[in-house]
Amino acid sequence: MARKSNLGMSIDAVLAEANQRILREVISGLSGDTTLGALVSELEARGLNSQLMSLSIDEFASSRSGAPVSGKRAKAPAKTRGRKPRTKFNTRLESGRDALDEAMLEFLTENGPCRSESITKSMGVTTAQVRKSAQRLAKKGAVSITGNRRGTTYGIKKARKKSKKGKK
Repeated sequence: MARKSNLGMSIDAVLAEANQRILREVISGLSGDTTLGALVSELEARGLNSQLMSLSIDEFASSRSGAPVSGKRAKAPAKTRGRKPRTKFNTRLESGRDALDEAMLEFLTENGPCRSESITKSMGVTTAQVRKSAQRLAKKGAVSITGNRRGTTYGIKKARKKSKKGKK
């Protein structure tokens, strides 16, 4: 068996990529009621039936949705892989912390006492941001913190009426 030269391998790669692009265009252009038989006969007419037979179900589905067809799944960029998405509040700045505190007060007045899990999901912030904001608001006397660890509940502090004992 003869070995292919580097040029021969690069030409084969370019042709395979072009065939994959054509296959994606054909599949994405099909209507939803096209039968598999019609798809196979269309690809046979274009000489792409071998590419279709090598497609996995996931690759076929992604070509229907317009996503690129490849043997590998798309990876997240290296900088964000494994991290949570950024939050709306830049808590490194005092203005961002103030905005978070205001939003948290508003959330707690609308929803009542809540655990940090529900606050993080609803507001799109991290648990650390919720905890720090609650501590700042508790220092100001606006928020009450009860419980500990996962059982911690944050709520709006109710204003107490001053009693008039001893005054007549």
